[in-house]
Amino acid sequence: MFRVISKQGLKISFLFPVLMLAVSGCSSIDFEKKNYLYDEGFVPSPNIKSELKVRRVWAKNAGSASHEEFGKLMPAISEQAVFTVSANGRVTAWQKKFYPYIFLNQKFWQVELDEEITGGVFEGYGLVLLAGSQGNVFALNSTTGEQVWQQELVGEVLSPPQANGRIAIIQLAQGMLQALDFRTGEKLWVYKTSVPSLTLRGTSIPVIEQDVVYAGFANGKLVALDLVSGAVRWESNVYLPEGGTELERVVDVDGNILLDSRSVYAASYQGRVVSIFKQNGRPLWKNNASNYLGLDRGLGQIYSVEDDGTLNAYNEQNGEQVWTQELLKGRLLGAPTVQLNYLVVGDLEGYLYWIRQKDGVVVAKKYLGRGSIAGESNWSFKGLQKKAVKSTDFRIFSKSVVKDGILYVQNQYGAVAAYKIIE
Repeated sequence: MFRVISKQGLKISFLFPVLMLAVSGCSSIDFEKKNYLYDEGFVPSPNIKSELKVRRVWAKNAGSASHEEFGKLMPAISEQAVFTVSANGRVTAWQKKFYPYIFLNQKFWQVELDEEITGGVFEGYGLVLLAGSQGNVFALNSTTGEQVWQQELVGEVLSPPQANGRIAIIQLAQGMLQALDFRTGEKLWVYKTSVPSLTLRGTSIPVIEQDVVYAGFANGKLVALDLVSGAVRWESNVYLPEGGTELERVVDVDGNILLDSRSVYAASYQGRVVSIFKQNGRPLWKNNASNYLGLDRGLGQIYSVEDDGTLNAYNEQNGEQVWTQELLKGRLLGAPTVQLNYLVVGDLEGYLYWIRQKDGVVVAKKYLGRGSIAGESNWSFKGLQKKAVKSTDFRIFSKSVVKDGILYVQNQYGAVAAYKIIE
């Protein structure tokens, strides 16, 4: 069940299989969790016959857990360090080298920011960028952690900033993209679009390629903007709102989008997975879908996780469905990530699943839980972090990051770990 709180404050109940929150100045969606508890028909994690050897090679705790059910606090990875952020603003640069003893000092630096961080972390070109619930953007020296600049924006940031070394792009929940000078934080330009009265809580992650930035919005649009000036190159509808109620017309493009030499790939909630021609925004192919998590690609295929937990693989050239996997339906999966020849997704209890790209078979399963504090012990263990009161405190929602074949993942509790496929 969930409740829709309308502009007038009336509560209306609906049946719905997805756990989400909305962000809008007028309305919000509050999806209750009780249907997913064990005694209320919760779908248990399936038993998996392991056909792939996966080993956890590194684990840490980023800090206090995220209060955002759909926060995108994913780590950022450089050649030497793993950069993490907690919900209360603790930023840490960890040594990437694995040590067998967890009590050794393995931090390059740690900084406490005086703001709740909701937008995740970006690292590159000598800076670490973060943004928070109050709209403040912070730039830290990636070597020392010293603050280089801070810029105040109007609005909440719910996805990691992106940059190319000259310009930083910040997407705000109010339907805006803000461009900043990467070295000084000076405001350069802003793009604004309309926001429906009812949306999902979250935004897409902008993508910068050469002199163009691509981004999706809550009104179902995908846009390409000139990176230097902010001028619109093109706008394309991933999906047009349909239906007679505000809920039926929610078509947010909230997940990550993909680029290749020809296409931009994007997905919308209650809408479609599409391939769009990069040069002019013309649709190349489209498939009906309901995806608020984003996509990944590999082996000539586009991978989409539906809101009910179904995984689909599409041929990236023509959009034909290659395979579908329904074993993880009802597990409230997180965003998909390709690691070598496998697709990895997490679920609402902190389990990770490895799926073969070629045929969609689930071949391995691991549990993150409390990470370095309690290893893979029972979730009720009282570790050094906040007391976990339910298994869903360890949910994996954010997209994982792959660097040199190693998968780095962060759960809602704040545990961060790295997994290596042993072939």
